[in-house]
Order: sequence, then structure tokens, then C-alpha cells
Amino acid sequence: LQNTLGAGVGFLVDENKQIVVHPNPDKVLKTWSHDPTLLPTSTTPQGGAAYDDRFPDATPRLLFVQPAAGTDWLVVIELPFINVLQLAVQISTPLFLILLGVGLLAGLGLLLLTRAITRPIQDLSGAAVQIARGQLEQPITLSGEDEVGQLGSAFEQMRLSLKDRLDDLSLLLRVSEAVSASLDLERGVPPLLAGAMQASLAHVARLVLLSDDGVPEMVLTHESLATLTPLDKALATLAVQSETPILIENVVRARSRALIDPALIGPGVRAIAAVPVRRQTRPLGMMWLGYAEPRSFTQSEVNVLGTLAGQAAVFIENARLFQAAEGGRRRLQAVLNSTSDAVIVTDQTTRVLLCNPATEVAFGLAPGASMGRLISELWPKSAMERLLNADENAATRTEEIMLPDGRTLYGSASAIISGDGQAIGRVAVLRDITYLKELDAMKSEFVATVSHDLRAPLTYMRGYATMLPMVGSLSTKQQDYAEKIMAGIEQMTELIDDLLDLGRIEAGVGMVREDAALADIIRTVVEAQAGQAMAHGLSLKTGYLSERTIQSDPGLMRHAVTNLIDNAIKYTPSGGSILVEVEERDDCMVVVVADTGIGIAPADQARLFERFYRVKRRETIDIKGTGLGLAIVKSIAQWHGGRVWVESQLGSGSTFYFLVPLNA
Repeated sequence: LQNTLGAGVGFLVDENKQIVVHPNPDKVLKTWSHDPTLLPTSTTPQGGAAYDDRFPDATPRLLFVQPAAGTDWLVVIELPFINVLQLAVQISTPLFLILLGVGLLAGLGLLLLTRAITRPIQDLSGAAVQIARGQLEQPITLSGEDEVGQLGSAFEQMRLSLKDRLDDLSLLLRVSEAVSASLDLERGVPPLLAGAMQASLAHVARLVLLSDDGVPEMVLTHESLATLTPLDKALATLAVQSETPILIENVVRARSRALIDPALIGPGVRAIAAVPVRRQTRPLGMMWLGYAEPRSFTQSEVNVLGTLAGQAAVFIENARLFQAAEGGRRRLQAVLNSTSDAVIVTDQTTRVLLCNPATEVAFGLAPGASMGRLISELWPKSAMERLLNADENAATRTEEIMLPDGRTLYGSASAIISGDGQAIGRVAVLRDITYLKELDAMKSEFVATVSHDLRAPLTYMRGYATMLPMVGSLSTKQQDYAEKIMAGIEQMTELIDDLLDLGRIEAGVGMVREDAALADIIRTVVEAQAGQAMAHGLSLKTGYLSERTIQSDPGLMRHAVTNLIDNAIKYTPSGGSILVEVEERDDCMVVVVADTGIGIAPADQARLFERFYRVKRRETIDIKGTGLGLAIVKSIAQWHGGRVWVESQLGSGSTFYFLVPLNA
């Protein structure tokens, strides 16, 4: 039992726990025991147990106790633990070296195997990164029959497909940039045809343009304008009939002969691709390409040619629209430059968009100096600013413009209405009416003279007509004739009085300026006209009346208000109403006379304030008047530095505005 595992000490213990055999005589017959709390670390089938224990000096030891067969004695072996570890090391070192060698060999093999598997995957990953970055020039050279090789082939096909697609897109972009740089057919079409040749490797490319009635009228090549040939005409005819590309892979085949007569095809053309150029459903032409050898067309080529044909259609349509618009603009410019009437166009912010030379000459403006400027900057607080005032875009305005050289312009301004009904600016036309004003002055002078001379005969006629009953009784018919004579005399007297009043107002004879309240004048006139309104079955009332006073001629103001109310009474059917107000707007006083009458057509509104002008309608045949009432109102407003205008619609009544500045 000694030297077990090289250092163990063995001995026997009898049933009384006494050592009976021990290599050390001093321990024989000594009592032996071990710690009963120790648990065996391992056991044997024969009942032996091993314990982790310590020597009396606390050194670790391995204690093994084995019962002897057939007795109650015990075989005990004590072994220092260090010897166990040394033995384990001796046993495990060769095993470890063997396992290390095997591990190294297995790792090297695994590394080689992993490298063989991951290297193609890394190459595929790098290729995917290049494709993602758009670097499609480097080919993917992975071969093999396994899945990695098949994946490499798929990546290469994808690279080639993407490269072709990017090349097509780059070509389309270059063509689009070249085409959009011009709206001239002879400059824009050649780059497009050159791009079609590059995309499909054709050696000839031509674009046949059709007229509006479908007749070929022009041929453009990738170089310039060319002569129309029978082949162009034949292909253009097919463009009208077909909406899809016509692909002739070999012109000598029977199927190709059914489309195109071989006699029309030149000797250098063996294949043809013809793409109709259409805008929606309307054919614009045919783009065709010729090839020197028979050719099979891929779907990508057909798609590119179709896209180029679509660009050609848009370009042709835009070019024709531009030519039409440019032609119209030049004709309009020629008309505006040659007309003697001044024409001004403004936008919704009253900035000048167009000003013809006649306007610049009339107002002494430098050529082009008025473009983009505000009306208030060019003509501050003047009739021109009122004429082009954007606050009344819906109305047609008229003004008489006095020029510094003494000439008079008659201006008419209307709103420019867009397709959606919005006012986007105003256009004004000013015509020189100086000769008309001179003629009108001569006519007024003549009429005033004649009117003055007619006063005495009319007085005699009225006097003698009234004395007819004094010389004897008159029959019924004679009395009727006498009354008609008196009515005619009264009508002529009224006309002469109006003419003389108009001449006096325009000449400024007998005018005064004093503080007067328009509210008081209106109350007086409304009270005087109430009976006449009631006789016509009308409601005449006043609304808001500003009490502010202005410098004016009270008699003229009373005359103007009377004429406006009298005009409203005449043209308002029974049961209607008339409202008179005085408002204060900015630095002006405005008299407003609104009725619910028959209304005034826009064509009549422009001439409503002219002398002797009367609206000719079925409803106005029986209404008597001289046609001077509103002309007198206009003259009174102008004498006070103001103006008069009307807003009306047929069947919806009329509203007259009489404006007088506060500082008149």
C-alpha cells in the first residue's frame, strides 16, 4: 500500500479503530478516525470512499478508505493533494498537447474552409456596394456552379441591366436639356434625333412633321432640315394610322413588304424602327431610324425610342404654340406701336405691364421708364390714377385727361378678367378728343347763341297763345291745338334753359363758393320731389346724411341733386324705391342716389353723361326728357373738381355717385 501514486502512505485499521499495520511503528495500536462531517467526493462499488481532507499541519490531502472483504477492518491510504495534481498534470499534458495539435489543425482547416466560403461573399458584398454607389464599370467575375457562382452571375446581369438603364436615362437627360434649351424646331430636333441614333446604334434618323390636316410638310434630320422623300411620306402615312411603334427587323422579309414598298427604301437601310409622334390622340409626325444591318429590337430600345418620341411630341407642340404666341405678340406689338391711341395695361397691384409709344409721347415718359412702376408714382392724385384705380376692378371707368400742352384725352379703362373670373389687372385706352372738345365748344357756343336768340320769339309765342281765348271763344279742337302749342313752347323753353344753364356752368359765369351742407340741400330737394315720387307710386327717402360742410355753389349742388332724383323717378317703375345718402370718403363727399329701376346696360353707361344722349329701349319710349340732365350733373361735378359715375345692371336698378372734394 505504500507509495501509492508515488507518495501515498497505506495502513490497516481493525474493528476497534486501532492501527494494526503502519509503516511508522510509532503509530501502531494508535486509535484512528476521520472527520465524520466530511462527505465523500467519490465512491467505489466495493464501498470505498475518497475524501478531501487535511493533514494535522493543515496540508491538503486525499484520504481513501476501503473496507476489507470479509472483515470489519479498513484499508486507509493518505496521499498529499499536491501529488494528485502532479499526476493529473503528467496525465493531461500529453493529452493537452495532442488536443492542441488537433485543434490547430482543425482551426487551420476551418479557416481555409471559411475563407473559401466568405471570399466570394465578400466579393459579392463589394460588388453590391459598387452597384449601390453607381460604380457600374467594374465587371463582377465570380464563376462556379454552386449557389455563390449563380448569385455572382445574377449580380453581373443586374449590373449590366442597371448600366444600360442609367446610360439610357443619362442620354434622355442630355437630350431633354438640349431640347429644352430652344423652342426652334430646326435647333431643338437635331439633338433629339442624335440621341435616338446613339441609343439604338442607328445610322440614320429622321423626323417627319405633319400639318394640321395630316399631310407631311417638313423633315428634320440629326443635322438640319432635309428634303421630303417618298419613304418619309409613306412612314408619315403609317403614323396617322398606327399608335404603336412599327418595327421592321429585315426589309426583305415578306411581312415587311406588306408595310413598306421595297422600292421606297434605299440600298443602305436593312431595318427600320418607326415611332409615331402623337400628342394625346392627334398625330404630329413620325420619327424613324434606319439600320445598316437586320436587327432584333429589344424592349428597352423600344421604350427609349418611345420616350424620345414623347419628348419630340411635347417639344413640337410647345414650339408651335410659341410660334403662334410669338406671331400674335409681334402683331399686337406692331398694332400698339402704330396706333395713335395711348394704351396702358396694369396688374392687380396697379403696376404698369405695358405702355405703348403713344402713351410715352403723350405724357413725356422715357421709353421703357414706366414698366413695373406704380400708377401712383407716375400720375399721383390725378385723373389717370382714378382711371386705373384697382379698387374698382369690376367696373368700366371713363375719364377726361388734360395734358400739359392743352390737349384732352378720353380714357376708358376696364378690368382684365382671367378664366376663373378673377380680376388680374386693368387696361386703359386713351384717345385724343381735342378736336371734339373744340367742336363741342363751338357747338355749345352756337347752341347758346341760338338758345338766347330763341328766348324772345318763344316769349311772344307764349304770350299770344295765352291771349287766344281773350279774343273769342275757341272750339274744342282749337283749344286742343292751343294746348299742344303751349306744351311745345314749354318743352322748347325747358330745353333752352338747360342749354343756357349748361353753357353758364361750363363758362363759370355767375358761380359762387360758400360753405354749404349737402345734407341740408338733399333734405330740401327730397321734400320738393316727394310729391312727384308719390304721384309715380315710388318711395323716396334719405339714408345716412353726413353733416359736414364743403365749399360749393349751393344752387348748382341743388340743381345736380334734383336732376339725379328726377332721373331716378323717371326710370323707376311704380312700387319701387329711391334712397339718397351723403357719405364722407377719404377727402371727398359723395352723394349717392340709388333706385330699383330698370337698370342701364354697360354699353349705354359709357355715353350716359353725354349731351342729348338718351337710352333707347322699349321701356323708355314714353319717358320725356332733353338728354341734358346728366350732362349738367357732370359739368357741375367737374366745376367743383369732382366727378360723377354710375353702377348698374339691367333689371337690378342703378346707383349714381356724385363726388366733390372737400378742398374744392
